[in-house]
Amino acid sequence: MQRTRWEYMTLDVGVSGFWLGPDLDGERLTEKLNELGQAGWEALGITAMETGNGRTRNLVILLKRPAD
Repeated sequence: MQRTRWEYMTLDVGVSGFWLGPDLDGERLTEKLNELGQAGWEALGITAMETGNGRTRNLVILLKRPAD
């Protein structure tokens, strides 16, 4: 049985906002994820990168797809 080989990508999603909280364009992010899904990418997980005091600087999404 042949093992599947994978390739990986990270997608950095900038988050702005200070007093009013994060400003994230969910519609644009959904469009990007659907575009990547059509190209064979599958999202594995997401993590928030913080600048301190609980403030989110950006989100990092890890994706994978079978390698050619």
